[in-house]
Amino acid sequence: MYRTVVNAWEIETSRLDKLGASFFSPRNVLLRLGIIALSTTVVAYLLSGWKGVVFYLTVCILTKVTLEALNYVEHYGIVRVPSEPVQPRHSWNCNHLISSIFTYNLTRHSHHHADAQVPFQDLRVYEDQPKMPGGFMTAYLTTWIPPLWRKQITPKLREWDAKYASQDEQALAAEANELSRWAELTANRMVRAA
Repeated sequence: MYRTVVNAWEIETSRLDKLGASFFSPRNVLLRLGIIALSTTVVAYLLSGWKGVVFYLTVCILTKVTLEALNYVEHYGIVRVPSEPVQPRHSWNCNHLISSIFTYNLTRHSHHHADAQVPFQDLRVYEDQPKMPGGFMTAYLTTWIPPLWRKQITPKLREWDAKYASQDEQALAAEANELSRWAELTANRMVRAA
């Protein structure tokens, strides 16, 4: 989570430099968002005192944890050569209708990677891209039960390594599989290498 914040500031600072704008410029999206967050906290205090602030911050923390868990599910175990661009195959998809409805097409993650500017309602299903185990909520909920998640995701990781990974990514995946110490993954790597 810390690295996400640092990356956001690095990206925004770079964007502002290209625009010739100051860090304290009204063009700084992160400063504007910070002002909105602070203002919302003040409104929570004015409406309900410290209880309102505690409630609001609790909702913010739970929302952030949920968002990070969803991001974890959508990219779990998929590797990419850092110098290469993110491709549609670098995320798990879920093409279940109910999951798409309740998550505003968050399940159509490959299309988002193909074109990040597409509005959520226009994201399409990419049938030929990696699919997460079960529905989106099933995958999300099982991540909180590691043995169950491991049982569900291992066959999908093997499938991704064999079907979607480039040769360089297969090498990265083999290294990650070895570090994981999951017998199911290291045995699979040895079979492929043979």
